[in-house]
Amino acid sequence: MTNSLLKAGLCLFFALCSLQSLCAEPAPRPLFRDFVGLNGHSCVFKPELYKPVCGVVRDYHPVDWDLKKGETGTLPPWPQARNGVSWEKEYGSWNKAGLRIDACLQFDNMKSDWKDLAHDAHEYAKTFAQNFGPGGKWPT
Repeated sequence: MTNSLLKAGLCLFFALCSLQSLCAEPAPRPLFRDFVGLNGHSCVFKPELYKPVCGVVRDYHPVDWDLKKGETGTLPPWPQARNGVSWEKEYGSWNKAGLRIDACLQFDNMKSDWKDLAHDAHEYAKTFAQNFGPGGKWPT
C-alpha cells in the first residue's frame, strides 16, 4: 500500500507541475531585429532606415581616412578624421538610434604607408579605443 501511495503522490505532483507550466505565461521571444546585424559603410549608412530591422551595425572603418599617407605617426584630431569626416557625427547618429556599433578597422589601403608600423599602429589603435571604445569620449 505504501508503494501505491508513493506512485499516486508522484502522479499528482507531476500533474500539478504540468498544469502550472500550461497556465504560466510563455517567456517573450526575442525579435529578429534584436540580434541580427548589418554591415554598413560610413557616410552612407542611414540609421533611421535600418533601425527597424537590426540592432547591431558593423562599420568597415577606413584607417586611411584618419591617417595621412606617409605621416602615420601623426594621429587625427579626434573625433575628426583627416579627410574631414566627423566620427562623432557618424557614430553618434548610429548610437542615438539605439544601434550597437562594431567598428572594424580596415588597413587594406595602407600596406606601404607606415613610417613605423609597430609603434604607429599601436598608438592609432590605442587612441581609437580610448575615443570610441566602451567608456570612450564619443559617440555622445
